[in-house]
Formats: sequence, structure tokens, C-alpha cells
Amino acid sequence: MDPIVAVEKSRSDCQFPLEVGGDVQKMQSSANSISDERNKYYSIFQDMRDPVLLLDCSGNIDHYNRAWKDVFENTATPGTRYDDEDLKQTLPWLGKTMLANQENQDHERSFETWIETPQGGLPVQVNIKPIYNTKNRVSGTVITLKNISERKQEEMAVCQREKLQGVLEMAGAVCHEMNQPLMAISGYSELLSMNHSGNQALDELIEKIKTQVCRLGEITHKLMGITKYETKDILESRIIDIDRAAE
Repeated sequence: MDPIVAVEKSRSDCQFPLEVGGDVQKMQSSANSISDERNKYYSIFQDMRDPVLLLDCSGNIDHYNRAWKDVFENTATPGTRYDDEDLKQTLPWLGKTMLANQENQDHERSFETWIETPQGGLPVQVNIKPIYNTKNRVSGTVITLKNISERKQEEMAVCQREKLQGVLEMAGAVCHEMNQPLMAISGYSELLSMNHSGNQALDELIEKIKTQVCRLGEITHKLMGITKYETKDILESRIIDIDRAAE
């Protein structure tokens, strides 16, 4: 055989294996890249401060991050369905959440609720988002919990300040309107006392009037000294506790 033809034939015989080898290298490189990306996002997932739970398309618990584990102390087990009896007892709110989510799997939802954890009650904002595959079909659900304790405390503080401001405005108006009548009553009682001295029955009544005027004066003084919003129950209603509010 001609040497040149032999060389060409040899090259032709080796061409396919070389191409296959190149494809394997590309596939391996692609797999390594995917693995690196997966590890990166897995690290981000685990380090998220908010508890996160992943469910597959069948409602099975797929995974959860460290924050979820810290809050619920391994309550949810990967592979467990959210409607299993054990899960209903430990995370009853999750069953209700997912039951509602089944009807709208392709919609994002967000709501606030109160959940019970091994550490105690916790107000949270629940965010539910569908997970889509490459064919744009729902392949699972991600549930994120955000602790809103600080926000609730701030909202309560703002509400208390607004209530206190209303009480202070009302107290100021009441004191202003009451002071003049009180001064008049006090003055007239002094005149009665001077003009009808010696009448024991009348003097006793005048002293009672003076006592009540003094009492009203103390009440207005307390009203002007209110610094916080405190209430107490009276029959079936709640009223401002003046003594505690003015401490």
C-alpha cells in the first residue's frame, strides 16, 4: 500500500475516537460546571437567614436549610408529605398553607400568620413561590418564613404612641374645660362658708363640696401628668387607668 494512503487511512480510523474523546471531555467539563454552580447555590441556600422549605411537585418535603432546622428542630423530615399525621401535629399551619396552595400552584402567595415552634410562638410572613423547570412547568414549591417580630413590635409601639397622643389631647381639653368651673365652685363654697358660719349642717355640706372640688383638682392634675397609655377593665369596657398612666 502506498505510504501516503496508509497514513491517510490511519488518520481516518483515529478521527472518530478522537471526536468521542473530545465530547466526553466537554460533557465532563459541563458536569463539573453544573456541580460547581449547584454547590454554590446550595451554600447560599444553607446560609440564608430566613427558614426555607422546598417541596417537590407531589408535595413531599425535598429539603430545608439550617435556619429552618434551627427554628423547628428537625420537625420536618425530607421525603415526608406535608399532610402526614406527624407533620399535621407539629406543623399544622403548613398543611393549611399547602392545601390552599394546591389550588394555585402557579401563583405566588404571601400572608402573615402566627406559628408555634419548640421555642414558642412566632409571628411570621409566609412567602410561597412555585419552582419552574426548563419546560416552564411547576416542579415544586419554595416556602420562605420571615420573622416579623421586630416589625410587629414597632407597629405596636407606633399604635401605642398614637393612642397616647389621643389621650393627651383629650386630657388637656378636659382639664382646660374643667379648671374654670372648679375654680368657680371653690370660690362660691368659700363665700357660703363665710356668710353662713355657725350653721353646722350647712358647714358640713360646704366642706363636702370643698372635698370633692379638691378631688377633682387631683384628677385634673393626674390627667395633665399622663405619660403612657394604660387601661383597665370596667364592667364590659376598657377605660384609661389614670393612676397607672400618670406614674
